[in-house]
Amino acid sequence: MKNLSSDRSRKKRLIDSGVDAELVRLLCRWMENPGNQKAEAIFRSREQQQSLPFDRLK
Repeated sequence: MKNLSSDRSRKKRLIDSGVDAELVRLLCRWMENPGNQKAEAIFRSREQQQSLPFDRLK
């Protein structure tokens, strides 16, 4: 059985270090079930959006 408090503390450390909370959530969702292609696609899409400079988003 997984240690949920350890997982939560890892997520909290990532978020506290500046990683987008939604990216953390999506990554964890995909890691729970690596075969979930929809979760991976959403994560990759969000990841690419985050890496674009703001002036290219307009």
